[in-house]
Amino acid sequence: MASEDVINGLDEKNRTFIDVKQWKDETGKSVFQHLTEGFAGDDEAALQHPTKQFAVADGAVLRYRAPFIRVIKHDAYFDAFNVVVESMLNRLSPMWLAYTFADAFVQVHADQLTAYRQDYVEGEYHQSDGGTWCRQIITSMHAFAKRILSGEENLRVRPAEWEQFPISCESEKGRRQKQEDRMLAMPTLSLVFPEVSRSDVGLMAVFDGHGGAECSAYCCAHLPAEFVRALNADPTSLEKALSCAFERLDIRLFARCENERWRSGTTAVAAAIDEKSIVIAWIGDSAAYVLTSPDNLRKVTRAHVPSNEEEARRVEQDGGQLLYIQGELRVNGVLNLTRALGDIGGRPMISSRADTLVIERDTSHYLLLLTCDGISELFNTAEVLDMVKSFVAKYNFKQYYDLSDHICRAALSGGSIDNVTCVAVFLRPPQDLWELFGEKQ
Repeated sequence: MASEDVINGLDEKNRTFIDVKQWKDETGKSVFQHLTEGFAGDDEAALQHPTKQFAVADGAVLRYRAPFIRVIKHDAYFDAFNVVVESMLNRLSPMWLAYTFADAFVQVHADQLTAYRQDYVEGEYHQSDGGTWCRQIITSMHAFAKRILSGEENLRVRPAEWEQFPISCESEKGRRQKQEDRMLAMPTLSLVFPEVSRSDVGLMAVFDGHGGAECSAYCCAHLPAEFVRALNADPTSLEKALSCAFERLDIRLFARCENERWRSGTTAVAAAIDEKSIVIAWIGDSAAYVLTSPDNLRKVTRAHVPSNEEEARRVEQDGGQLLYIQGELRVNGVLNLTRALGDIGGRPMISSRADTLVIERDTSHYLLLLTCDGISELFNTAEVLDMVKSFVAKYNFKQYYDLSDHICRAALSGGSIDNVTCVAVFLRPPQDLWELFGEKQ
């Protein structure tokens, strides 16, 4: 009988590893191709000075600066994980490979980085220099990729459950000077968390940062671990697990903001999905949509903004004022949101409490979209639906993974001047969406 460690995928000797040259994902590329393309343009000299510019495979030039000046012991593992994931996504890596590479990288370098998975303990705050630490991560990634390509290091095979909810993800800086959006998409949590009690559950989210990317990056890094913790404690309720995860995330983020003097904040829209239900949790004005027919894309979230009468009353009851600044209502004349994570200087008027919605799944649910307000505020629901329709009309269903890229580019060409981010989740096989619109291929 297999041991519990083997079942959970924790026994290294019994893990199954990817054949990096033979196995191909939905893009038709092998891991070898993805990594070769992603790291092909690296300038070895520039990698030793990651505050300078360096090139990547497609000729684009990236700048890297440490996202935080101090690293906190209980945050170290998933802070490191997220630094690697963001770097891999900048190299045009698919999401699953970014996660797999990051998890393997941090495990191999755990002792050097002093980065271990551990629970957050309220009141404890052990810190070290973050600039040197982040630089060590970035300068070690290329060598680690080379060891994978040569067979010296292995990547764990992608779980079959990853395909239970096909995804498409994209985030573009647009005309803004900085990219403050972050996104996560895990069709199964078992890819990164072999210990999760339910591999049939997926977690997706979009975070739209403001005043800096510290809070959006932090939430992206640490929400999955808090969700897994809550789900393992009670596997029967996705709504309870997601709500608990956001409550714990808020406590952790508040401590980080207070100690590091972060003054930024972020919205959040997240979805926990299994075969029976979709649970949406949101804070702020990022949006979720569900497609149920060729002419019915429904926005299922309501923005937490001052123009919402219910939200306005709560802000005033908590001692806040709503002031028109440059033609827009703002809480105390500052923020155009009534709820956010971070923004600790605005509490309690700026609430961090998430609203939740449970949608019982049926065969009419084809597609879930999570977007930032760079899409949802500028375009009405009919226009977002038209973006989906135009993609289906133009492309084959086998290219479903490019849907979010199409939506983001359509938003930018349509006039959005904000960062734009979209996570699309196919609730039925992608081919069904094409058939729904009459595009049989």
